[in-house]
This record gives sequence, C-alpha cells and structure tokens, in this order.
Amino acid sequence: MRARGAIPWVKTRLALLENGVFCRVSCSALYGTSRDVSIAPRASSITLQLLTLALLSLAACGGSGPYNFARDYSPLKAEREHYQATQQQVAYEDVQRDPNGFTKAEVGWFGTVTSYGDLADGSQRLVLSLRAHQPRHLCGNERDASCRVTVSERSMGSFVVDAKLSEEQKLGKDRVWVGSLLKVYGTPTGEYDDEGGPILKVKYLRHFPRGTYVTTAQRDAMRR
Repeated sequence: MRARGAIPWVKTRLALLENGVFCRVSCSALYGTSRDVSIAPRASSITLQLLTLALLSLAACGGSGPYNFARDYSPLKAEREHYQATQQQVAYEDVQRDPNGFTKAEVGWFGTVTSYGDLADGSQRLVLSLRAHQPRHLCGNERDASCRVTVSERSMGSFVVDAKLSEEQKLGKDRVWVGSLLKVYGTPTGEYDDEGGPILKVKYLRHFPRGTYVTTAQRDAMRR
C-alpha cells in the first residue's frame, strides 16, 4: 500500500522518433494530469534509458496527490469545475442571514466534521465547523511534500451537509469521520439546522482525513 504523499502511480506510452524517444506520461486519473517528456536515445544502455524515463515520469507527475501535499491548493480533476465556479466566494454570514437568497449560488467551504449520522435514505448528515483556508500552506521543511493544507484553528460558524458517501468514504481506512476536513461544494437549501447553521445540498466534496492537514495552531512548529 502506498504511503500518503508518495509519488503517484504513473503509466507511460512510448513512441520512437527519428531524433529521440517520446514519452507520454499519464498520472492516475484521480489527479487528471499528463505531460510530454522527450529524451535523447542512448543505444549503448537500454537499462539507463528505461531508468531515465522512469525518473522523468515521476518528476513530471509531481507528488501533491489526493491530499494536496503542496504549498498551494490545487483542485482535483473532478473538482475543477466547482472550484472555478466558487472563485467569487459567497460569504458565510450572507448565507446565514438570508439562505433563501442564495439557493442558486454554489459555495465552496472548508469545514471539519464535528458530528456524523446516518439518515433513513442511506445518506449521511454531517455537521461541520467552518474554517478559513490559508492560501499559503504550512510546510515542515523546504520540500513541497512536507506541506499540508492549512485551515484556521478557530471556527467561524457551523454548517450542515447531507451527502451520499461512498462505501470507501464510510468504511475505508481513511473514512469520513469526526475530525476529518472536507472541502464542500454545494448550494444552500434555504433551511437551517437546530443550531442555526445553513444546510447545503452537496455537489462535490473532497476529503482530507485526520493527519493529512493542519491548522494555524501548528504555525510555530512549521514554516511557510
């Protein structure tokens, strides 16, 4: 099993050209990236060629992975459309004050799970503590792989999502649970929960299990 933050699985497709070797590198579909790499052939050492191609492949794909171990936030392939749609962010306070006025607006909020419950229809109701995202992530050292998605230590309020989680998200090793960080994209339903938190209809969510993100409380132990 690959450790978190390890370089993602890659596959390569080679085509011999007149002046070199062309390599099409495709990262896991989860990351949605592919890049072209070319190197000069070295007929005297096939082994060296293959090794060079492998190293280039790994470098081309990068290592931020599904948990975004990088200095800046990067949406996954399936997330990009929602990420772009929420760049003009709707303020939490505005939605809380007038949820019916934003039922057609998509929001993108970070929140840590504080409550988890199963509903009768098989979906899950999650209560989240809203956290502000720090654009420049905290890092343990100068390497990008040491960086973690960073959110505020302090809660800015609460909100609720009803989501249909996958079996892996419910039962897997890195299941969604209390303490998980979620990036939730959705639209306000116009309703509140008993605590006054707006309820969102989920369009997409990205999960960061405990241990794969940090809060600003770690600022003294990590560098920017």
